[in-house]
Amino acid sequence: MIATYPDFSKLDLDHMGEIRDFVAQFEPYSDFNFTSIFCWNTDGTTEVSHLNGNLVIRMPDYLDGHLLYSVLGSNQIEATVQELLEVASKLELIPEAVANVLHKHPDYKIIEDEDSFDYTYDMSHLIDMPGSKFKKKRNKANVFVKDHEHYELTVQSYTTLDTQHADKIRALDREWAEQHSRDEGDILPERTALDTLLTNFNALNLVITEVLVNNEIKAFSINEVLGDGYAICHFEKALTTHHQNIFTFLVIQVAKELASLGCNKVNWEQDLGLPGLRRAKSSYHPIRMLKKYTISLHELAG
Repeated sequence: MIATYPDFSKLDLDHMGEIRDFVAQFEPYSDFNFTSIFCWNTDGTTEVSHLNGNLVIRMPDYLDGHLLYSVLGSNQIEATVQELLEVASKLELIPEAVANVLHKHPDYKIIEDEDSFDYTYDMSHLIDMPGSKFKKKRNKANVFVKDHEHYELTVQSYTTLDTQHADKIRALDREWAEQHSRDEGDILPERTALDTLLTNFNALNLVITEVLVNNEIKAFSINEVLGDGYAICHFEKALTTHHQNIFTFLVIQVAKELASLGCNKVNWEQDLGLPGLRRAKSSYHPIRMLKKYTISLHELAG
């Protein structure tokens, strides 16, 4: 059981059912997805609490590590926000459903946090790449297939992983980091998060889709099937040094797999304000952004 505010519970695997049941009432914001917050709890400091029937998360910021508070729910929102702002100068990663309740309230300064918007896509668009706006993507996928006419090219999906298989994914991740000249210190939180996910893969109800060339994994994508036709992507890596168009091919194959599992939309999470990530996500033409906000009191806002 999750503690009642002002007490908090240290996030652990036992909270999965309780959190998943609660957030299923709302759109699938990545910051309240259990798998995401569980795996990215890399220093063990993420905590959760219930306040007025809402879910409160206290966790480190993804980039600079400062402690932030966020809340999701629909009960007594004004009173909930007011109580949280007694201990936090501002609330962050606030979903639109919460912010909308207060948007005309004179006491609160509510600001869009574009860097934290979640990108959502139509699955059929990712499969078919329709129209002129996807022409370059279609061409890239076709070139990839043509260039592999004389290779054994396979796509496989799994809902369980053994230790040996998980180690192959870890090895690809290390190769990807080396090829992108990623500094060990810079990539450590991401690698820790992926390791947590792989270690607990069989408990988290995930599906991994892989692209193999001559039986060697060259790309993978790990997704979670949610309710209401949604999926959410947790990790996706492709060795573009093998072929520059492999990522586009991977996207199409993953979309086909998720569609076969009943999904018609997918959340690719936020870009964190990183220009390269923003360009890459935008190039697949999201159909909607799940907006998030910061909330502070006017007299306390800097």
